[in-house]
Amino acid sequence: MNAKQVVVGAAILDGDRLLAAQRTHPPALAGKWELPGGKVDAGESDEAALIRECREELGVDLHLGRRVGRDWPISDTAVMRVWLATIAGGVAECRDHAALRWLTLDELHGVDWLTPDLPIVEKLAGLMLELSSADGEVQLPGGNVGGATRVGSTVRRPTGPWTPAVHALLAHLKAGGLDAIPRVLGIDDASREILEFVPGDTADAHDPWPSWVWADSLLVQAAGWLKRFHVAVADFRPTDPMQWRFGNRVLAEGEIICHHDVSPYNVVVGFSAAGEPLLRCVIDWDVAGPGTPLDDLAFMAWNFLPCWGNEAHHPDAELVRRLQLLADTYGFSASAILDVIAPTFGSAVESIFAGAAAGDPGMQNLVTAGHAAQNRASLEMFVARLPRLRARLMAEQAAGQG
Repeated sequence: MNAKQVVVGAAILDGDRLLAAQRTHPPALAGKWELPGGKVDAGESDEAALIRECREELGVDLHLGRRVGRDWPISDTAVMRVWLATIAGGVAECRDHAALRWLTLDELHGVDWLTPDLPIVEKLAGLMLELSSADGEVQLPGGNVGGATRVGSTVRRPTGPWTPAVHALLAHLKAGGLDAIPRVLGIDDASREILEFVPGDTADAHDPWPSWVWADSLLVQAAGWLKRFHVAVADFRPTDPMQWRFGNRVLAEGEIICHHDVSPYNVVVGFSAAGEPLLRCVIDWDVAGPGTPLDDLAFMAWNFLPCWGNEAHHPDAELVRRLQLLADTYGFSASAILDVIAPTFGSAVESIFAGAAAGDPGMQNLVTAGHAAQNRASLEMFVARLPRLRARLMAEQAAGQG
């Protein structure tokens, strides 16, 4: 069976308005309205095609956000994939269409859409309704621990006894010039922290995760960022104990404040003109606290290589290759990272159960949803696999020295 042609479309938003484009051809479709976009060429990623098409058709560069739904059938031989987007540069102009219109929610059904686009428009109408709701609050995808809500250009998240320490940490890092971290704007009337909203895509907006999660370029960017973070945080050493989510103490010799959860679900990415993911922000600092740089590296390895799953989904050879790429980028021993992945992740899992037992609502959410138990099972699978991984890593390192 032949693969279907993929067509990509951009749901370009400007506040509460959606950009629609009127077709000029073929004659049977002239005058109909559609989302800007076009066909994906052979060897081209969906994101790269969408950015290219909108540059050619409209003369604009886009910031791509999350994908809307999955594959939308538009004919017997084609499917459409749609992304939320905003204009990053340029002003939309007619280059390949009869007209362009910015439609509000009330105007959305006042134009003659292409018939296959109508289910997509209905989905977008729901999203626009959320954005224009009375309180302006939209629940963001993901957020298994406490959830996050978008309010205009801000994000609101639950706070806890650890929040003052996290805000002090982020202020220190921001003052030191660290890139790709959220800007804290304060606390709202509902006792939620207010953070600057960073547009882009996140892994937890998708099920399953999209292919950009496993791009080597993203792993390299994340590892490079982690190194910069560890350098920037090295002089954040409060003399009095600070209340973190999993403890209240001062730093021991050789410790720093770690993020403890650098993972695909905690990064916001944009996309280059070639469709490559670009790291924009590392989010969710709620479990930050004392640890060693190796702790952060091990947790990152667990999620980014990834170490969960089985050989069929993530082959040993690929896992070891990405481990070496992580180690080389950061400047650390791959063997040392591999040796501490299981104890580091195991400690994190047990902290979830302990936090839930102590009454932490976020940790209770993870236990109730089954995530903590699933993590335990994944860890057992990884421990059984570990001897093979060590042997492969040693063999490849020996071959590289030969």
